[in-house]
Amino acid sequence: MKLRPYQQQCVATLLEKFRDHTRLLAVLPTGAGKTIILAALAHRLQPLKTLVIAHREELIQQAVDKIRQATGLVAEARHLSPEELIQRVQKKPTPPTPPPTT
Repeated sequence: MKLRPYQQQCVATLLEKFRDHTRLLAVLPTGAGKTIILAALAHRLQPLKTLVIAHREELIQQAVDKIRQATGLVAEARHLSPEELIQRVQKKPTPPTPPPTT
């Protein structure tokens, strides 16, 4: 998967910040490749799981397809009720340990 320079910088910055923080937010404009950046992060952070939340099922399917195309990782899409989602999100996650940067 070939990332554009600004996408590479975003991935590198997020991986670096994961060392000190367990919750991060990346904001990019439409068409900047947020899903590709997500795919790169999911690939680099294997075997950790990645959760994608979207308000439209089409966006989830887009993420599933792009992750598979970009990385070969098989993603699973599930519809969760609001109660199930809140229950899952409220569980305290184990802080990820990012792989060493190369």
